[in-house]
Amino acid sequence: MVVRLVPEGQATKAAGGASDYELDAELESWDGNRNRSKTATGPGSYPSGSGRKGDPLQDYYDRLGFDPLTMGQREMMELQKAAEEKWKASIPGTPLGKRERNALKQLSCYGPNIAVHSSKIKGCGDETAERLKARGFLETTAHPKHANSFESLILTDAGHTAFRALQAEQS
Repeated sequence: MVVRLVPEGQATKAAGGASDYELDAELESWDGNRNRSKTATGPGSYPSGSGRKGDPLQDYYDRLGFDPLTMGQREMMELQKAAEEKWKASIPGTPLGKRERNALKQLSCYGPNIAVHSSKIKGCGDETAERLKARGFLETTAHPKHANSFESLILTDAGHTAFRALQAEQS
């Protein structure tokens, strides 16, 4: 709501200013655009992107190649799976990160092919574990209570070999 106070003797419109009708129309059109962008969805009930670069939702859609106005949940799931596979395929060609090296060091103390509870390996969260799994250096066991988490980490023979190669480089 817009409230404008006008002194009693000056109730006439100032020259060149917008009328109350014009201001009301502008406010209603702005409010209508805002509400429309919040409710515009496609077949999968995904919110439509803004179309502007720098908008996080629009950038995510662009990265996936997703159009929320014409695509549904099935297409979103397929595009997300393809993007994840592409990410996993890109990992082996990159150097090991600090957290990956640290996790390999800690796991090598237990040896290869031994299940180690995830709480005993510091700094090895979901992303680090996924990167090590993509390299073939790690296997995980599912957590019995939390479906999207892991309970144990298992250093593979390839992971143990990679750790020994890192040790040889540093010597």
